[in-house]
Amino acid sequence: MKNSIMRAYRVVSRNALALAIGWLIALAFVQLGQRELGGWPATEVGQLFGSAISVAVALILDARPAAYLWAAMAAFSGSELMVHSHYGIRSAQGAPTHFAVMGASFLAVAFGAWIRRHTGSENLSA
Repeated sequence: MKNSIMRAYRVVSRNALALAIGWLIALAFVQLGQRELGGWPATEVGQLFGSAISVAVALILDARPAAYLWAAMAAFSGSELMVHSHYGIRSAQGAPTHFAVMGASFLAVAFGAWIRRHTGSENLSA
């Protein structure tokens, strides 16, 4: 019983650490983009890079749930950047579209994780 509690504590701790470090990385990239280059394109690119790097940090820390969260955030940031770049403005759409893109990104990563878990990585090749 004590071993399972300690194991759960380590898992939660690694994921919390990965989320916190990732948040700091993303914040640093967003602030760097804002202060050095200015404007919304730089901050959104910073958010995308920060999220992508945070995936690697989470994997290094063996924090798989945090890695999935950061992967979904990177997918969301990339999708938003494409939409905003197409229209050339920061607010290209309203809140419903924003939440739809966010939901689609999180679902895509969740489905990808589910497929990998239930098929195994060796079954993914053609």
